[in-house]
Amino acid sequence: MVTSRAARAGAGRAFLSPSPRLLTAQRASRRVARTARRLGPARAASEEAKVEVPVEETVEETVAVVTDASQSEDELDWLAEGEEEEVGLAQKFVRTVVEPVRDRPAVRNVLALASMYFVGTFLWSTFKVVRKMVSPRAKKRKQVNKNLTVIHTLNEYLPGNRTALSAGALDKIRYVTTFSYDLIFRKYLRYLLNERKFDAEAVADILHLKATCQLGDDQVKEILREVSQRTFKKYGILMTDTTDLTAEAVMKKAAERAVFSKLLYLAELPEMVTQEAAISDNLSWQILEIFGATGEDAEGLRIKTLSELEAEDFESLLESSEGDAQD
Repeated sequence: MVTSRAARAGAGRAFLSPSPRLLTAQRASRRVARTARRLGPARAASEEAKVEVPVEETVEETVAVVTDASQSEDELDWLAEGEEEEVGLAQKFVRTVVEPVRDRPAVRNVLALASMYFVGTFLWSTFKVVRKMVSPRAKKRKQVNKNLTVIHTLNEYLPGNRTALSAGALDKIRYVTTFSYDLIFRKYLRYLLNERKFDAEAVADILHLKATCQLGDDQVKEILREVSQRTFKKYGILMTDTTDLTAEAVMKKAAERAVFSKLLYLAELPEMVTQEAAISDNLSWQILEIFGATGEDAEGLRIKTLSELEAEDFESLLESSEGDAQD
């Protein structure tokens, strides 16, 4: 083996190289020879007697060097055996796997097709997942979940724990949903108009939410106009006479009138927005224009006091509308 030969060559060189003690003895012998040439044989003999040559130590050192060389040779032989085993395994793998595939085009083509199939399946699955995440349905579901987060979180405070609702709680909602303050107010206002009972507690909740969101008159007016436009787009023009309409249409118009009455009450509430003297700047008149309602319609649907707005009153209002449609 090449490694074993290199180890033996190194051990031979270590055995033949002179040790420092041997070099010292050689230098002492040369000094004695030079002294003999200068002083004569008698005094040279006395000088030679003074020089001590550590022969036994030199021999012991040489033996130690040989022993170390033999030990290193054994270690190198063991390492070489491990390398031979690794080389043997690699060669066996090449003979049993690589060479048959390389020499057989059919096997090579089958492996290539299998690889293409798995890669194509992986890419198609990735494409489907990405498409599903960015699809309109996924975006709508994500938006609905955000809206539910706003409603559920605010319902933990309103109306029972209204005083605990602070800017910190709204900041948590903003962090989760990425909504702004005015958007949070708009989401909860639409929920309150469509789902909650519109009473003194509901009005107090929306006023406290407005103060917590730190919204001004211009922002509140814009939100009320936007909610009115959404309601008109969903139900159509406001109608008090539902004659010749189907039952489904009557129910839709009744729901529209209920939302219109609530919006008109909030628009005319001084605590909600500042009342403008000019008709063109008055929010209640702007809401009437959005719904296509007249002054008579507003007078008939206007909520005078919140005590009038109990559930029974709304039910009687709906029943009267349905009775008009049947007549």
